[in-house]
Amino acid sequence: MIYPAYYEVVIPNQATFSQDFQLKTSAGVPLDLTGHTIRASIWTEDKRVLLADFTVTWINRTIGKFNLGLSEEKTTTMTKNGMWDLLVTYPDLTENYWLRGPAIMAKGYTK
Repeated sequence: MIYPAYYEVVIPNQATFSQDFQLKTSAGVPLDLTGHTIRASIWTEDKRVLLADFTVTWINRTIGKFNLGLSEEKTTTMTKNGMWDLLVTYPDLTENYWLRGPAIMAKGYTK
């Protein structure tokens, strides 16, 4: 069983969010994620309301590198902090959460 690592994301309100990630083993070896899928979402803390689904863009599957993104339109409609997690589905269809934590909306002042 994998226990998800804690990771806080700070999302700029009314701006594009884009952050690169790379999954590695506990020994620091990059994971080959060929054939895997990744999903990541932000929910209210009570998990009653879906606030956003991240867009996942692969950078390099063989070294487990990808980008999570949210459009400016999406961050404009998000007004609440939430909790997020990242779910990896393996080729044999087993699933594990690898990351989880708070998703903090950071109010922007320049527009």
